Amino acid sequence: MYAHYLRNIGIFLSGATIVFNMIFQGFSIGSNVWLAEWSNDMSMYGNETDGSKQNLYLGVYGALGAGQGKSNISVLSAIICS
Repeated sequence: MYAHYLRNIGIFLSGATIVFNMIFQGFSIGSNVWLAEWSNDMSMYGNETDGSKQNLYLGVYGALGAGQGKSNISVLSAIICS
């Protein structure tokens, strides 16, 4: 079924869809790993938290989320523009 669908949309869109979905999954896994790292950082617990460290965690997590969004938009725009 998937082979039939991929043949009908063409080589370029098939490749773009697969590549951007792989990129999306990479960002998704990366954000899960980063969130686990952030959760396990014992220096973040307690009354004294380092603001710069918290900003680093938030920034990287936000960038990974933005990467997920951009890869989804890239797939959709490639499909819509075809």
